[in-house]
Amino acid sequence: MILYTPAQLELVFGGSKETPRYRTALVDEIPVLVRETGAGCGRIERILSTDPADYLRSELSPGTPVVFEALPD
Repeated sequence: MILYTPAQLELVFGGSKETPRYRTALVDEIPVLVRETGAGCGRIERILSTDPADYLRSELSPGTPVVFEALPD
């Protein structure tokens, strides 16, 4: 079965009671979306840069643990 939905997996499958916190941050001056795992640290979820060369950098691949500088919301 294939489920096509724009909803987050946590909402569809419901197994997690805690909602993850996401934050827009700078990692080496490149904007990324980070899933917070602690104060000032987390894992990269996606790159928000418009520079195609940033997507080739292995240190910015999704799932990479990082220490980040948070951008104001």
